Amino acid sequence: MNATDAQTSTSDQADRVLIQQSERRDRSRAAALPLIGFFLLTPLFIRVFAADATVLGAPLVVIYIFGIWLGLIICAALLAKRLKRADHAFR
Repeated sequence: MNATDAQTSTSDQADRVLIQQSERRDRSRAAALPLIGFFLLTPLFIRVFAADATVLGAPLVVIYIFGIWLGLIICAALLAKRLKRADHAFR
Protein backbone atom coordinates (compact mmCIF):
# COMPACT_ATOMS: atom_id res chain seq x y z
CA MET A 1 0.00 0.00 0.00
CA ASN A 2 1.46 3.36 -0.97
CA ALA A 3 0.89 6.80 0.56
CA THR A 4 -1.93 7.68 -1.85
CA ASP A 5 -3.85 4.51 -0.96
CA ALA A 6 -3.43 5.25 2.75
CA GLN A 7 -4.74 8.80 2.30
CA THR A 8 -7.71 7.52 0.29
CA SER A 9 -8.46 4.92 2.95
CA THR A 10 -8.30 7.54 5.71
CA SER A 11 -10.51 9.87 3.67
CA ASP A 12 -13.05 7.08 3.11
CA GLN A 13 -13.13 6.32 6.83
CA ALA A 14 -13.61 10.00 7.66
CA ASP A 15 -16.46 10.22 5.14
CA ARG A 16 -18.08 7.13 6.63
CA VAL A 17 -17.88 8.62 10.15
CA LEU A 18 -19.45 11.89 8.94
CA ILE A 19 -22.25 9.98 7.21
CA GLN A 20 -22.89 7.94 10.36
CA GLN A 21 -23.04 11.08 12.50
CA SER A 22 -25.43 12.73 10.05
CA GLU A 23 -27.62 9.61 9.96
CA ARG A 24 -27.69 9.48 13.77
CA ARG A 25 -28.83 13.13 13.92
CA ASP A 26 -31.49 12.49 11.29
CA ARG A 27 -32.78 9.44 13.17
CA SER A 28 -33.01 11.53 16.34
CA ARG A 29 -34.94 14.19 14.45
CA ALA A 30 -37.24 11.55 12.99
CA ALA A 31 -37.91 10.20 16.48
CA ALA A 32 -38.62 13.70 17.83
CA LEU A 33 -40.95 14.70 14.99
CA PRO A 34 -44.08 12.91 16.29
CA LEU A 35 -43.47 14.34 19.76
CA ILE A 36 -43.18 17.84 18.36
CA GLY A 37 -46.38 17.30 16.39
CA PHE A 38 -48.16 15.98 19.46
CA PHE A 39 -47.23 19.02 21.56
CA LEU A 40 -48.07 21.50 18.80
CA LEU A 41 -51.52 19.93 18.44
CA THR A 42 -52.38 19.87 22.14
CA PRO A 43 -55.18 22.13 23.37
CA LEU A 44 -52.61 24.36 25.08
CA PHE A 45 -51.25 25.53 21.72
CA ILE A 46 -54.53 25.31 19.82
CA ARG A 47 -56.24 27.68 22.29
CA VAL A 48 -53.77 30.38 21.32
CA PHE A 49 -55.11 30.27 17.75
CA ALA A 50 -58.77 29.74 18.68
CA ALA A 51 -59.58 33.40 18.14
CA ASP A 52 -62.38 34.76 15.98
CA ALA A 53 -59.83 35.81 13.36
CA THR A 54 -59.99 34.44 9.83
CA VAL A 55 -57.48 34.06 7.03
CA LEU A 56 -59.03 34.13 3.56
CA GLY A 57 -62.36 33.22 5.16
CA ALA A 58 -61.03 30.21 7.12
CA PRO A 59 -60.80 30.32 10.91
CA LEU A 60 -57.27 30.84 12.20
CA VAL A 61 -57.38 27.63 14.24
CA VAL A 62 -58.07 25.59 11.09
CA ILE A 63 -55.15 27.25 9.29
CA TYR A 64 -52.92 26.48 12.30
CA ILE A 65 -53.93 22.80 12.51
CA PHE A 66 -53.54 22.15 8.79
CA GLY A 67 -50.32 24.19 8.69
CA ILE A 68 -48.80 22.05 11.45
CA TRP A 69 -50.03 18.91 9.72
CA LEU A 70 -48.51 19.98 6.40
CA GLY A 71 -45.25 20.97 8.11
CA LEU A 72 -44.99 17.57 9.78
CA ILE A 73 -45.59 15.78 6.47
CA ILE A 74 -42.93 17.84 4.70
CA CYS A 75 -40.40 17.34 7.50
CA ALA A 76 -41.08 13.59 7.55
CA ALA A 77 -40.63 13.36 3.77
CA LEU A 78 -37.34 15.28 3.87
CA LEU A 79 -36.01 13.17 6.74
CA ALA A 80 -37.05 9.95 4.99
CA LYS A 81 -35.24 11.08 1.85
CA ARG A 82 -32.06 11.89 3.80
CA LEU A 83 -32.17 8.61 5.70
CA LYS A 84 -32.70 6.66 2.50
CA ARG A 85 -29.72 8.42 0.91
CA ALA A 86 -27.55 7.69 3.97
CA ASP A 87 -28.64 4.05 3.91
CA HIS A 88 -27.63 3.71 0.26
CA ALA A 89 -24.25 5.31 0.98
CA PHE A 90 -23.30 2.30 3.10
CA ARG A 91 -24.14 -0.25 0.42
